[in-house]
Amino acid sequence: MRSELIEQIADEIIGYSDGSFNIYQPEEYDTLTAEEKHAVDEIVNNEIWQCAICGWNWHVNNLEHSPRLGESVCHYCWDDAEHNEEEEDEA
Repeated sequence: MRSELIEQIADEIIGYSDGSFNIYQPEEYDTLTAEEKHAVDEIVNNEIWQCAICGWNWHVNNLEHSPRLGESVCHYCWDDAEHNEEEEDEA
């Protein structure tokens, strides 16, 4: 397996997919074997997760786990959830 190429493609996917709705796949990804694609996908899936509310993809460092929601959410949805909770508390 070409580990350097796999890491390079995974890094490219992560870089382009952070903050986007769709997971980016460069042309080089299509030239990989099934085993190599699986290796790339594992790296990407450990670094990029979907927000449980909006469904956008974010680097795991950009997601917050919400105990109230029980899921990992992006900072935009986190702010909305916190704002809605404050409004509910005031009512």
